Formats: sequence, C-alpha cells, structure tokens
Amino acid sequence: MLCTTSAGDRLMRSGQLGPAKQLLETALHRCWAAGTPMCVPVLASVLIKVELRIGDLFAAAKLLPAMGGGSTWGPRADLCALMVMAEEQGSRAALSWLSQRRPAFVDQPELFAEEPAAGPWLVRLIRPAGDRRLIDRIVVATSATAPGADHARALADGDSAALER
Repeated sequence: MLCTTSAGDRLMRSGQLGPAKQLLETALHRCWAAGTPMCVPVLASVLIKVELRIGDLFAAAKLLPAMGGGSTWGPRADLCALMVMAEEQGSRAALSWLSQRRPAFVDQPELFAEEPAAGPWLVRLIRPAGDRRLIDRIVVATSATAPGADHARALADGDSAALER
C-alpha cells in the first residue's frame, strides 16, 4: 500500500486529482476488506488532501475518523484535521485550535519527516496572522528534515526568488 500511497500523492501533486482519488479510494476499500487497518491512516491522509484540492470538504471531513482518533492520533492525523478545520472554519479557528489544543504540534520533527509539505502549509496558514515566533519554530523544526525546510524558510522570509527555485 505504500507504493499506492506514493502513486496517489504523485498524481495529486501533478494535478491529476480524479485518478488520484480513484486509486486511493480503491486501495482504502481493499485495506478495509482485507482487515489490514495499518495502511488506512496513510492512505486516508493523502485522500483527504486530494478531496480538499477537489473542493469536497464533506468527503475530506468524512475521512478523518479513518485516521484514528483521540489520543492515538499522530502528527499526520492532526495535520489532516487542521487542514479540514482551516477549510471549514477558516484559518483563525485552525490557529486557535493549534495554540490551545496542540501547542507543541509544530515542534515535532517527525511531523515534517512524515509530511514534508506540512512546513510550507503551516507557514502559509500562520503568515497572515503575523505570528513570527510560531513561524520561526516551524522553520527550526523543518530544519531537522531536509524536504520542505527551504520552502518553509522562503515562505517565512517572503523570499520570492527562493520560492521560484
């Protein structure tokens, strides 16, 4: 299923949202049918991002329970919940949830190792609020994982030349 997740992610990033959705939904149904729930959270996390890019907030939110729940949620599931919340309730609600419920969320290098795009996404979410301290914490945490670190730093600094590279 890891290959399917990677293929779905590549399709999503290349803008092929329909084929990505179909591939990931098929893989999810196979996991559920085979009774192999270990694959479900990773597949669901990519499918949630596909649904958000398509603009189907309901479908994305419906997938959140497949990620786990409560205290068993890992950084990937928290990121997906935050993405859905930002779309559904706006960035202020997402930032409020982040600061009140998960204040150490952005300090987890494993988040940025699992989800390299998390750093840039979080910086885009936080930048309009002007919380430079929180942005700097994200840049420091992403520095521990190469993918996404330069992008997050360029967004944080407003460096358009670095973003073009």
